[in-house]
Amino acid sequence: MPENYRVVLAGFANDLSLDPEAFIKFEEIVVNRVTVSFEYRGDDNDGDVLFLSHLGTPTDDDLPLLREQLLEGNYLWIGSCGCTLSLNPLTGEVALGLVVPIHRLGQGERRRELLSLFVQVARVWIDRISNGEFGNENAQAASLSSLESRV
Repeated sequence: MPENYRVVLAGFANDLSLDPEAFIKFEEIVVNRVTVSFEYRGDDNDGDVLFLSHLGTPTDDDLPLLREQLLEGNYLWIGSCGCTLSLNPLTGEVALGLVVPIHRLGQGERRRELLSLFVQVARVWIDRISNGEFGNENAQAASLSSLESRV
């Protein structure tokens, strides 16, 4: 594991009062009932950190409307606050991802803001998937209206 990524993970652990070595080992946390996994993509000098959360698997009945809303949510990131929503073609599970250049994760305040926003967006979509709220455009707008920031 590159040292620059270890430093970022240790920073996240310290921000959240977690054991840094355990967090570095598993690269995963649970915040507000949202599991967030981290992955480094790059080399020893520079790269990106992927935030990833699996949001749930919709029913077959919900899938057509969900596909449409995932596309709409990704349009200019209106429904995802800068994150990317996707559908796993093998499992049918919805995922939320965010790729952040590692140099943007050096400051504790910025790390906390990004993680908080990511978890909030994930929570909105987890709730929508579990409740089957795909035909209600007002619900989507209302649930994301308080998340005006972008990552």
